[in-house]
Amino acid sequence: KTMKRYPDDPKMWASFIFVGLPNSKKDANTTTAEIPLKELTNSTFSSNQLSREKLDNLEYVLNPSEPYARTVVVKDGAFEENYIDYEFNPDGYQVYNRFFVGDVARGDFDNDGDSDAMVTITLSGSGSGIFTHLAAVMNEDGIPVNVDSLMIGEDVGISRLEIHENGDIEVRYAHGKPKRIRREQYSLRNGKLYLQVDSP
Repeated sequence: KTMKRYPDDPKMWASFIFVGLPNSKKDANTTTAEIPLKELTNSTFSSNQLSREKLDNLEYVLNPSEPYARTVVVKDGAFEENYIDYEFNPDGYQVYNRFFVGDVARGDFDNDGDSDAMVTITLSGSGSGIFTHLAAVMNEDGIPVNVDSLMIGEDVGISRLEIHENGDIEVRYAHGKPKRIRREQYSLRNGKLYLQVDSP
């Protein structure tokens, strides 16, 4: 899918805020919005599919293992908040955060025949950075459940997101200055994401 399909939809533009670096000369003119992510076919999995609509209207818990865990209830692919924070400034600090559901990769984490999903969620707020999270979503009889998530970095550009046949998750993204492609591979075990491969 490309932005030609969504010329007037600001939510879709937000989810394509990053541009991935090419993986080869052949892909030199390819952006993140044009890279095909892995999708399911009806013949591969059962009828209990996790539609984009379900993933765009879901409760996500970001950074659940860290002190600053956040619960975000996304509606139509986005969530916004605006409040005064007194934790770091006694006089109060205006906070404005925007969360967007971005890329989606589908596969089968637990080999039960139902399609699960890995979702990217971007956070932009009062600061200058844009943070990208990975969120694992299990398919519980057709009901999506976010079981774990983690932040992969600030100001990164996702160029590949895929769930392999064995259930492992591969993500490639551009980071740093100058931009470099980084490859990471995760596994989901007992509802927790674990880093398996980390290569610059």
